[in-house]
Amino acid sequence: MSLPASAGSTTDVGRLPFSGELDMDSVPGVSARAAELRANGATCLVLDVRHITFADSTAVNLLLQLRQDGPLTLRGPLPEQLFRLLELTGTLPMFEIDETGSTDAA
Repeated sequence: MSLPASAGSTTDVGRLPFSGELDMDSVPGVSARAAELRANGATCLVLDVRHITFADSTAVNLLLQLRQDGPLTLRGPLPEQLFRLLELTGTLPMFEIDETGSTDAA
């Protein structure tokens, strides 16, 4: 798991870059960082998923929890494995996905 030091909040948008495996080992750290961003005033989270190399059911659970806590955008394009996982679980339509980077400057 990799959470860069640059992860931060600009105005009301909390940016959460991520790379590596999003699984039971890394989810607690991502969840804690997301909670920190929200506590510091982020009303919307942008989770950069472009560099995720693996995701499992705990990743799906995390994404659903983050979405339940407030607006969430997945900055893509989604890696093929994550796309298939969300499609297989029927959760893909639940997420706003930014494949063009329109949330990068927001």
